[in-house]
Amino acid sequence: MPTISQIAKQVKQSNRFSIFLDGEYAFSVTSNDLLALKLHIGQSLSELELAQLMQLTEVAAAYEKALSFITIRARTVAELRSYLLHRLKVSSEVSDAVITKLMELSLLDDLEFCRLWIRDRANLKPSSKRRIVAELRTKGVPSDIIEQAFSELGSEGELEAAIAIAQKKLNRYPDQRKLLQYLCGQGFAYETAKKALEAVNA
Repeated sequence: MPTISQIAKQVKQSNRFSIFLDGEYAFSVTSNDLLALKLHIGQSLSELELAQLMQLTEVAAAYEKALSFITIRARTVAELRSYLLHRLKVSSEVSDAVITKLMELSLLDDLEFCRLWIRDRANLKPSSKRRIVAELRTKGVPSDIIEQAFSELGSEGELEAAIAIAQKKLNRYPDQRKLLQYLCGQGFAYETAKKALEAVNA
């Protein structure tokens, strides 16, 4: 069985330790894992123990990179899974473990992502529900979660968005029929677009 021959503190990452088996570098662990796993020089590892350790360290490394990835901006589960599988090239088991851990810590939440996305669109760039739904679907959010987020918002949000766009485009489209067509082209239902025009002309 392979035996731990050396445990060396890393220079660039002071909270990580390199583990050497039979004189050769094998993997690294955090200081917390080193203590929790009670790893020590002279310890022999079975094939099962070594495989479990390798997966644990792979999950830990992927978790740190995933944390940095979602810190830049909020991500959906699908976006993070794609990053883990295609950018980091980790296994599906490691990807699932990282995603589960982040979800348990409420750091990854598709419903909250939808709420923030809809809120930002309402405040910064009003859009129709149809267009926002399309945007969220391209990010891999399940339809039921999207609908739940919109149900929390209520139907008034759609009309408010249509009114905001109509006000912004009023000078560009003085012809009411063209403005109505524009709103419909943006994904608003005919009745919603019509109510928006009535509001801006009131």
